[in-house]
Amino acid sequence: MKHSLWIIWPALLLLSYSGYSTPIVLSDGKGQYEVLGKWPHLEDASRLLTVSDIQDRSFVSSNPSMVPTMGFSHSAWWFKGTLRNETVKKNWILEIGYAPLDLIEVYYQDNHDHTWKVLRSGDQLPISARPIKYRNPIFLVPVPAGTAQDIYIRIESTSSIQVPITIWDNVHFYDNDSVAQFANGIFYGIMIIMALYQLFLYFSIKDSNALLYTFTLVSGMNVVAFFQGYGFLYLYPEIPSLNIFFSSLSGPLFILFSTLLTRSFLNLRQLNIWLDKALIFNTSLVLVIAISTVLLYPRIRMSWLHISTFLHCTIVLLSAFYCWRKNYRPARYFLIAWVTLLFAGALFSLKNLGFIPANIVTNGSLYVGGIVQTMLMALALGDRVNLLIRENEIAKEREFRIEQNAKNRLEAEVRLRTNEIVMKNQQLHESDQFKNKLFSILSHDVKAPLNSLRGSLRTLQMGAITEEEFKSIAMKLEQQLDGTNSFIENLLQWTRNQLDGEVMKPGVINLQDLVSEIIVLMHDEWIRKNIRIQNHVRHPLMCYADSNMVKAVIRNIFSNAIKFSVENGTITFEAENGPSKVSLSITDSGIGIPPENQLVLFTPGAVSTPGTMQERGTGLGLVLCREFIEKNHGTIWYTPRSGGGGSTFGFSLPARP
Repeated sequence: MKHSLWIIWPALLLLSYSGYSTPIVLSDGKGQYEVLGKWPHLEDASRLLTVSDIQDRSFVSSNPSMVPTMGFSHSAWWFKGTLRNETVKKNWILEIGYAPLDLIEVYYQDNHDHTWKVLRSGDQLPISARPIKYRNPIFLVPVPAGTAQDIYIRIESTSSIQVPITIWDNVHFYDNDSVAQFANGIFYGIMIIMALYQLFLYFSIKDSNALLYTFTLVSGMNVVAFFQGYGFLYLYPEIPSLNIFFSSLSGPLFILFSTLLTRSFLNLRQLNIWLDKALIFNTSLVLVIAISTVLLYPRIRMSWLHISTFLHCTIVLLSAFYCWRKNYRPARYFLIAWVTLLFAGALFSLKNLGFIPANIVTNGSLYVGGIVQTMLMALALGDRVNLLIRENEIAKEREFRIEQNAKNRLEAEVRLRTNEIVMKNQQLHESDQFKNKLFSILSHDVKAPLNSLRGSLRTLQMGAITEEEFKSIAMKLEQQLDGTNSFIENLLQWTRNQLDGEVMKPGVINLQDLVSEIIVLMHDEWIRKNIRIQNHVRHPLMCYADSNMVKAVIRNIFSNAIKFSVENGTITFEAENGPSKVSLSITDSGIGIPPENQLVLFTPGAVSTPGTMQERGTGLGLVLCREFIEKNHGTIWYTPRSGGGGSTFGFSLPARP
């Protein structure tokens, strides 16, 4: 039971404070009272409630240690509180330390007839309507000595709603104002001096970044002056309608000039075009929103400008960080200089949007960030000038090196041309060797079968041979003529490929059909040796190549397999179907290829050896195979058969275009 009471008692205590207004006790010896969130609030969404209507309404308590921040709202907001005066002073100053609020009404009861009196202020009313010519809305509230005064405050605004209420006596108010004026004077003095200095730099060295920074400083000062109320106080105190204009355009002008400065200073267009486009797009969006806010006020809310400002800060920080990571030296100084101000601007925007509370850090973020940024940016621009001077010196050194290297490049070019001439001579020598080999083949391998045929015909005419002898001679002549025919066909294809280029007609072909066709076509040759054919290509094998070229390759490899196979041997066709290419291999059980000849296969220097029945060859067929396969974007290879004896020739072709 005791444990239950310990749990219930804090809950009841918290509920008892719901909507409770903590009285502000005005005592001697203290002239400043920060209300913070001690006074509860009520949201009036209709904006029609009067001070009489809210007497029986329930107010909501705020965090007593934080300034009430409602963000951007269409509603009217009421606050209620009590001032208990334990001094002899009668009139007290109530200050709301946020200048951009549009309309503020303070209600208090007359001590004589107990009717509600109202005091009005805000940036929709001229400065002359305020009891004291001051930058923030202030009110003189009568609280007779020894009495308590109930206060109701009603606020409407298109800006963010922040209610930092302070109660002052006259002495403390003017003392604090003197200190604030001195501090603000230092701030604006530094900013003005820096703007004039940057303007001087622009006229001295003609650096456009100095001019852009001048405009950025001036527009930044205008933003701070607007939120501190100095613009309204000194520039147009009796024209409150201009507050709409300045509130809509002060921030966008700062964003515009800081965007131009960022793009120029960071050379952003060359380093990252996408960040550059994002910065331009966001700035254009801000300007459109700003103009729309002026023309369509109050239908366009100021919150859009703060959201765009936050995005602008984010993009600029990302741009500076990216350029710094890309080793662009000016970016690191820009990043150091601007990170303070942009972080301060982000804090200020988030506070105005209601995402974070108003306090001494968020309220003074622009103030402190501006001073730090101004100092660091001056150093950054000075460093950039030094960097430009250094880059000019480097450019001169580079020009000298270019001239010095021109000679080296010329000498290298001469050596390169010399090497090319040597290579051309080597190619001509190889071509001459191949020509001699070709003439040797023509004079021997073509001429010999023809001479044999001529001698056999003369012998036949004389009737000097028997029928059995004629059959034997005819079989040998047939073999020689078959080899000669195959050689001439290869020679014609190779010559056409070398001189004019073989006309390719690639398409989707089925290797299974080509293998079956060539096995049938060369039936007489492999049946003569009683060779057993094992065709394992039993399924469609689709590839993308020139059909005639692939036929020539299969025919040449198959012909060589027959040539070097012994009687009663075996020739095996195998295939592999991959995702991007297909492969075909032909394996024989013949005599194999000597190791010294394997190194020059597929080249014009290949050595031709007789077959198992002394069939003649030229070595030209494999050269043709390699060229045809490579033209069809494939590869060809040779593998000795494991265990000794026999060879495997294979090639691969693309499965699709």
